[in-house]
Amino acid sequence: GGKKLWKVMAQKPVEAELEVHVPARKNQPGRDVVVELRSSKVELVPPKHKKDMGTVQMWAVYVVEKDSDPESDRLEWMLLTTEPTETTDDAITRVEQYRGRWGIERDHRCLKSGCRMEDRQLQSGEGLQTCLAMDMIVAFRIYRLTMLGREVPDMSCDVYFSECEWKALVTYVEKDPEAAEGPPPTLQEAVEMVGLMGGYRKRKRPPGDQTMWRGIQRLADMAEFRRIVYNNEDATKPPGPL
Repeated sequence: GGKKLWKVMAQKPVEAELEVHVPARKNQPGRDVVVELRSSKVELVPPKHKKDMGTVQMWAVYVVEKDSDPESDRLEWMLLTTEPTETTDDAITRVEQYRGRWGIERDHRCLKSGCRMEDRQLQSGEGLQTCLAMDMIVAFRIYRLTMLGREVPDMSCDVYFSECEWKALVTYVEKDPEAAEGPPPTLQEAVEMVGLMGGYRKRKRPPGDQTMWRGIQRLADMAEFRRIVYNNEDATKPPGPL
């Protein structure tokens, strides 16, 4: 109808209210906000200089922080999709799908910055696929560890690390073999320890993906060494003065 999309969607009736968690950003802590959801089928016209392209029919899902000042740094999303969004439940599903982008972006950042996927010098597509498959496992493991450390920080780290791994980690960081004879550290403590091995210096923000990647690499070698010295993963006393 020749109207602006944002203005049209803002005038649509509110279909539902949702609570959305916004991850922490630079200089902004994470927070939970209540948002209003509106959705509608829309027809988008092409730019003025490309009239021959024709119109595009899509569904718009408009999400805006409730009772917020338009001039403030409020949460406001305009999601456009070709997926049929006929009902309120469909619109809520689109919001949930979009919220997954933070995890996807972190996983890709692990591949790029941690595993340095772009620096691979492979000569065949098959070799690249094989390398990517292995790097994706590493990237996901790093991402999962950092998320567990933030979401369930007080949980014992043995839900993620093997006994050999967390004992090697504690022994190295504390510089004391007897330190590994106590209970396993929490996930938050273990994440910080891995970060320290990767070059992390204690700051207000938790270790980054690249730092965690370096720490995990070093921990793998240390755990393997401990496994050799102890003959098996569950041994508690090393043979000899080690």
